[in-house]
Amino acid sequence: MKSLPRTSWKYSSLTLAIRRTHMGFSDFFFGKQLRIEDQKFGTLLFVDGKGVWPNYLEGERLFTPTGTAIELCIEANATGPTGAQRAFYQQIEEQYFAFLPAVQQLVETAVSAWLSDSRARSFIQGLLPVYLSLPRLEEQMSEVEWEMAFESPDDKNHTCTLSMIGLKPYHVHIDG
Repeated sequence: MKSLPRTSWKYSSLTLAIRRTHMGFSDFFFGKQLRIEDQKFGTLLFVDGKGVWPNYLEGERLFTPTGTAIELCIEANATGPTGAQRAFYQQIEEQYFAFLPAVQQLVETAVSAWLSDSRARSFIQGLLPVYLSLPRLEEQMSEVEWEMAFESPDDKNHTCTLSMIGLKPYHVHIDG
C-alpha cells in the first residue's frame, strides 16, 4: 500500500480549513464525514484514502510540553488510533525536551545558510511544534518513523519539517 501523500503540512491544513468552512456543501454532495472521539487525541476527522493512500485521521489538540495547539495526522482506520499510537504520542510528549536540542541543532545547520547568526539563534530558540504525523502502529516499537513540523513565532513564513526515527531527528526540510 502507498504511503501518505508527501505534501507540505500547510496544504493539508488548508484542505482541512476548506472542509470545515464548506461542511454543508461537502455533506450535501459527499455525505457526512465520520468524526471519532478519542480519549487521547480528542475529536478526529476520518479521511478515507480510497485505496490511493492509506486512511488517516486528522485533528488538533494541545501539545502539553509547550501548551500550544498542534495539528495531527494519524494513519488509522475508521476504528480510531491504536493503543500503540497513543503510547508513542505520550512518549513524544514526555521526552520532548530531551530530543529538542537535537532538533534545534539540525535546524540550525539548515538555516545558518540564509539567516544571520543572531536571527538564526532567535529562530531556533523560538521553535514551536505545529504538526505531528504518526504512522500506523499495531504494537509499541522503538524505531518508529514519523514527522514533526515546527514554526518560529519570529518567522511564520518558514516551516521546518523534521523526519524522525524513534526520538532522533535525521532530516529537516524547510518550506518558505
